[in-house]
Amino acid sequence: MHEHLDKKKFRGLLILTSVILIIVLLLTYSGPWILKTLGVTKAFLLIGAYGVGTSGITLFFVSIRRHVPARWRRTGGCVVLAMLWFAWAALGSLVTGAFGITGGTTLLILTCAIVFLSLRIFPSQAGFLIVRNLPHTIQVAADLHALPLVFLKPERFPRFLARQHANVALFIYLTPLGDKSENEEKAIWHLHQALEVYEQCKEASSRDLARWADVMCRLSRVYIDRIRGNPAENKTTALRYLQCVEEYTRPIRSKEWAKALALMGTIYVAQKAEDDSEMSANIEQAIGLYHQALTIMNRISHPADWAVINTQLARAYHERLEGEKQHNLEQAIVHAQRSLEVFTRQKNPYLWMLATEQLIFATYKLATLRDELEAHIEWIIDANKHILKTLSPASLPREYRLLATRLGSLYVDKGDTYNAIRWFEAAHRAIQHLRGEAPRQETKRRISQENVNLYAQLVACCLHENDTTSAFEYTAAGKGRAFVDTLDSTRFDLLVAVADDPTLAQDWQQARALRQQIDNIQMQLGGQSGAIADGEQNQRMLFDTLPRLKQQEKTLWEDLSYKYPALTATQQAPMLTTADAQALARELGATLVEYYYHAEGWCAFVVSPEQVQYVTLPAITEDLMDKMIDRLFKMDDPFCRTNPKLMDEYLHDWHAAVIAPLREHLPAGGRVMLAPHWVLNFFPIGAACDPQSGRYVCEDYLLAFAPSLSALWVMHQQAAKTQPSERGRNSLRVFSAAYAPDIPGLVPATRQTVQAFAPDLIEQYDRVTPDAIIAAVRQQPAPDVLHIAAHGWFDREMPEQSGLELQGGWLTVQRIIIEMPLQHTRLVTLASCLLGRASLEQSGEAVGITQAFLTAGRGRR
Repeated sequence: MHEHLDKKKFRGLLILTSVILIIVLLLTYSGPWILKTLGVTKAFLLIGAYGVGTSGITLFFVSIRRHVPARWRRTGGCVVLAMLWFAWAALGSLVTGAFGITGGTTLLILTCAIVFLSLRIFPSQAGFLIVRNLPHTIQVAADLHALPLVFLKPERFPRFLARQHANVALFIYLTPLGDKSENEEKAIWHLHQALEVYEQCKEASSRDLARWADVMCRLSRVYIDRIRGNPAENKTTALRYLQCVEEYTRPIRSKEWAKALALMGTIYVAQKAEDDSEMSANIEQAIGLYHQALTIMNRISHPADWAVINTQLARAYHERLEGEKQHNLEQAIVHAQRSLEVFTRQKNPYLWMLATEQLIFATYKLATLRDELEAHIEWIIDANKHILKTLSPASLPREYRLLATRLGSLYVDKGDTYNAIRWFEAAHRAIQHLRGEAPRQETKRRISQENVNLYAQLVACCLHENDTTSAFEYTAAGKGRAFVDTLDSTRFDLLVAVADDPTLAQDWQQARALRQQIDNIQMQLGGQSGAIADGEQNQRMLFDTLPRLKQQEKTLWEDLSYKYPALTATQQAPMLTTADAQALARELGATLVEYYYHAEGWCAFVVSPEQVQYVTLPAITEDLMDKMIDRLFKMDDPFCRTNPKLMDEYLHDWHAAVIAPLREHLPAGGRVMLAPHWVLNFFPIGAACDPQSGRYVCEDYLLAFAPSLSALWVMHQQAAKTQPSERGRNSLRVFSAAYAPDIPGLVPATRQTVQAFAPDLIEQYDRVTPDAIIAAVRQQPAPDVLHIAAHGWFDREMPEQSGLELQGGWLTVQRIIIEMPLQHTRLVTLASCLLGRASLEQSGEAVGITQAFLTAGRGRR
């Protein structure tokens, strides 16, 4: 039995169903005797008792299998289900009493027929149930269709079981429950089981050929959306399946042939292109395939398929690069309207939603192009509202978030901030349901940027309504959310998992070998290995090879994260409220400053134990940012580093922009915790200089920094849960590592620094490898303090490959997060260049060495 099928589960379900049917049969056929012997009142009480009993058993079974929402597992669900059983059993008894055994048997047969027919037509209604937020119904249907796969022999019922495999695959693929990537893999397995049967009999009859083609099309559909594996290879596999279908069905030009053409067009539209010319060629090819499919799919013979292809054509024309833009948008509107001639909100809510979205997109862009948006904005708003009435934040969170955000933006354009806040908050609720999804890295970045725009507009609207409390809380919710959720998650120990999983061990070994190749090339280029790269040609070859290997490593780790979701699994941390922030300031004895960039400019929220103050920062302009970035990069020049006065003018302007507006809210000489945002992470706020006093900010306040106040709050909560160390200050275990062959004085200077902190309690390593440091922190008991002095490097293109240069290789961000458990290490200090930098992400999802060590110390204890 394959792992995707739980034999015990289905056997239990079958036994339970049999018991319930026997009870119902007894009630049905004993109806006349019950009515005659006990009377109507007692008969109904007895039937009700049977109903409550059977409903209790059923509800217990489905509750442990999570087939019903949690609220149904409580008393309300028991009462509703008991009433349904009571009504059914009572009807059976009364019909039997009035019409005899024949009447009762007829009712039973009719009930079974209704259930059977509902399962037969279920695939066409699956999308409807998803939109209506009934995912558990889809899961139950998948289980029922899988029952024959457990108890029937494939050699005796091959075609029947193949159909069941195909239906189970459809339901598993569509259900929003569970891990999406795992559901896709299960669907692929079931479809391959069906394909094995139809491959052998596809030439026996036209019906078998049609079913084979249908399974191939479903398989290609799953591969198009597949999360795991290489995206390009997945689309190539899907295209290969469809080309095979097209080749076999071309002579008869059947419905399956047209469906394959349409899916091929979908692949070309979604294909990742290197440049605009390739993208344009893909879209043109897709439009041609769609029009070919429409020669078979017409509105009369295949109305639903015809409408779906028109929806896809609307999308293709909307994204088309060739031809006049206005003409393409007009064509998109025409095809979307054709789809809506077939699909209605009542009968086809999901397909109607997709067609209406395309109509809205095209209408909005065409109206903007013609400068007629004001005339169409009311219709666009109403159309978005109609779609949102069909959805809920829990059923289709991505679609709901996009539509609600767009609706909020439209109200912002109208100047209606009240309604804009309402719809932005609805989008915020949808974001809470996106945490369980695991899209690919480029999709994550796109979603993250869209969320940035959402929260930026929401905060600006709250400030327009003078609602500082909500503005602060949405700032905390939107700033660095993924990082905060990661901090609040239970740690996954890769090395332990590798020992238990041979497949993971093999994949991890491949990643380690690739990392070693990268380290060897970097050491050769730096002249720090025995095999120094000689000759200009050899060096050029290494320079060309290094980016390719780094990209391979990045792709490999991304694939690993989807093959083994626990590597990057996160759970959603609670939102930081104003009261929580004030309590945090009180417990830390500090004033907290949250910098933020919203839709109308830079600002800061100053949090004290008593209140939250909103402060605008109008002096942070693009011109100042450009100057600071230019000066920051020039600091890599040794001449600029040895002439700090060259920075004085910029540091005066910097002080006026980021500190001067806050001075009246900051305690003189007191503790201040700063949480920069976006580009502010790259500039030295502590080095901002007051032009009047000539003092730096770090001289006026006791400064500390955090990625965000939400991250600080999570870390503070975790520290409060940590059991205090049994070792006192005089028994601290300190692990110190230093490595920099080109700086002779580094090792003794490091030793003196650490000995001043904890004399005679040091494990000193002067020439240490990355593996040695990882092994040291994994020892029990773990070191209380980890100090590393070494060269560092920040990779702007691939920040996860930044790190510390040690003997024999690099301790990268990737390895720190995945391999170093720092839950019991109380302090990490670094003496290294460039490692204060992080990636430039407006969302605050910064990636750098600081964030890596914070993440490595996460975990609930």
